Amino acid sequence: MSSIAIASGVCYAEPMKQRRQQPHSQLRGRVERRKPAQRQQAQWDELKNIHALLHELAWEIEEVQQRLETLLAQREGPTDILVEREINELHRRHALLEDQMLHQMVRADELASQIEHGSP
Repeated sequence: MSSIAIASGVCYAEPMKQRRQQPHSQLRGRVERRKPAQRQQAQWDELKNIHALLHELAWEIEEVQQRLETLLAQREGPTDILVEREINELHRRHALLEDQMLHQMVRADELASQIEHGSP
């Protein structure tokens, strides 16, 4: 009789185990479906941040250009070492800002492509 009980216990144990695991597997499926949505939301957030940064960089580039134009207009007459240093610094700053802007534009394009194609 004990072999029948073991045999019947095994028969009932497997379906019960499957029923207990079923909610976990369903939950796992929901979590896995949510992960791509969370990843995509994070990508959208990052893209928004990049666009905000690009806007700030554009403003800063414009301010540097205006200051540079002002200094270049004042450049008439004898050479002022301080003005020349500031002009050189503004040229360097302008180039750096443009590099940052290009880098962020490329990143924004890559991110937009990932979002469009659903890749990570």
